[in-house]
Amino acid sequence: FFFGAMSTSFPLNGEPQPTAIGRAVAVQLLVLVALSVGLLSHLHAQAAVGHWNPVGIRPIVQSAAAAKTAKTGRLAPLPGSLQQASIPLPVPQRAELTGDVRHTAEVVESFQTPNRMWPFGALLTAIITAAVWAMYPKPQAASQTEKTNGGVSRRQWLQTAAAGSCAAALADSPASANGLVVFPPEKLNNIYILMRAGEGQIESTGIIRTNPVLATNINANGLTFKGRQQVIQGLEAIRRLGLEDEVVWIWPSITARCYQSAEILAKGLGVGQNRLVPEYVYLNARAFGSYENQPISKVAEVYAQDSLDPSIRPPRYTDGTPNESVKDVFVRGVQLISKLEAQYYGVTVILVAPDSDNLSILQAGLTGVDLRQHYQLAYAPGEARVVNLTPFNLEGQEDA
Repeated sequence: FFFGAMSTSFPLNGEPQPTAIGRAVAVQLLVLVALSVGLLSHLHAQAAVGHWNPVGIRPIVQSAAAAKTAKTGRLAPLPGSLQQASIPLPVPQRAELTGDVRHTAEVVESFQTPNRMWPFGALLTAIITAAVWAMYPKPQAASQTEKTNGGVSRRQWLQTAAAGSCAAALADSPASANGLVVFPPEKLNNIYILMRAGEGQIESTGIIRTNPVLATNINANGLTFKGRQQVIQGLEAIRRLGLEDEVVWIWPSITARCYQSAEILAKGLGVGQNRLVPEYVYLNARAFGSYENQPISKVAEVYAQDSLDPSIRPPRYTDGTPNESVKDVFVRGVQLISKLEAQYYGVTVILVAPDSDNLSILQAGLTGVDLRQHYQLAYAPGEARVVNLTPFNLEGQEDA
């Protein structure tokens, strides 16, 4: 029907409109015939598996019980010896029987007769489809006169209309996705507040624990009393920015202390739970591999390697703790910012991470600082910083 409509609207090669209309009607009739043949083939196939039984087509399974059911409308009981028996159909004729039709060891009709319709229907449909394709005239190249006098072919008209529609749709979206954000970005669509969660139970022990298996364990990774106080201090600094609650989104890591910190921020800033979005991957704490379960002072050895080459990973550990380089964490940060830039426009996003490295590497990448020196931008627990590469200004940004 689409081909017919297009033929009616666009007469080819200067032919009169009645000719185009006649061709359109012929094409539509042929398409209708092809669809009818396909439908008949489908109905015969349905009859072959017992789902449809028009007048004149015998059901596949006939039995005394089925015959009685057809007459009385009630399901007749099977013989006692067959009540619990499972009688499979012959392997070449196996089919699923639905509805109230039950079978016994009596007569099972052959599937050969209805199956003959499938090759016939497929062949006839293919022939009619080929005829439709052959009858439909192919647009010829425009003559030199048409090219010089501004004539536009149907294909050119369609391509121009489609391109115009796509361009208009993309122009209406200020946050259209352009792939990954190039770091360091010259400008961003949103303002980002980078905040480290308050001190957690594991952090208070002074031991390196970065295996994500304990990330959501509140008893092991929840906020301490000191950690809550640190989050409240960060909240006060963010309040001084004068944010409007309707344009604030909070994205915490799923780590327990991060989500608890985000809940404190949401309550203090008047942000609803619908704008508190847990992040499952990109904000995970940097994993230190074989330094797992060692004193926190050992992190200095990792930073010494970072200053030489941001692609150096800590040694692997036997318990499966990941070992990430600075570039590994940086890639996560690029993916997160790219996702947020495509999803939001003109809002403030608060990112709550469980560790300092996540944020210091992200800040270095956003502001053009050498990644090898990221540790010089270390975040204290509860500390928040603003990265504003937008034309918008915030009140009290210098204070934060």
